[in-house]
Amino acid sequence: MRTEHNDPTYKRIVEIATNATVSLGTGSQTEGLLVSLDAVRDLPEGAGSDALTPELANAVHDEAKKLFFRLITPETRDSLGPEYEAR
Repeated sequence: MRTEHNDPTYKRIVEIATNATVSLGTGSQTEGLLVSLDAVRDLPEGAGSDALTPELANAVHDEAKKLFFRLITPETRDSLGPEYEAR
């Protein structure tokens, strides 16, 4: 399944695949739901590469992060063993 949610600032793309199998670094495999997401922000028309600032990259990253955490449950998040870093 693929869906997009667009507004004037961002295009948010979510793809979901069931019965996905992944190989872990330990050599074992696991099956489950594969969730792929992206946040895209268009640059103003005529903008050059100087418009690709660290602030813009951080804003797009933060938007993708918000989307990710809206898609998963707290239980799923906790099962992934997150490590938090001060930013």
